[in-house]
Amino acid sequence: MNPKHLGYPVKNIPIPSESSYLKCLIEKVEKFIKRLRWRAYFFDNQENSDEQQKTYFGFNTTRTPPTNHNIAEFENDLYEII
Repeated sequence: MNPKHLGYPVKNIPIPSESSYLKCLIEKVEKFIKRLRWRAYFFDNQENSDEQQKTYFGFNTTRTPPTNHNIAEFENDLYEII
């Protein structure tokens, strides 16, 4: 049996609208900044890591990370790019 060439991709992935693309982009950048803030917080507070570890059973935290003055300019520049 010979394969047929349709002239377009078979996956047919639709191109998103500009508004849905921007919403998704902003959401992903906010998640990235949140992870970056947590990483900076724990990096700055390594000497306090001897405290007792709490068990969260794999659930994500609902707390927001504290702001870090070292990466504030980077965050502002990243938001301006968007």
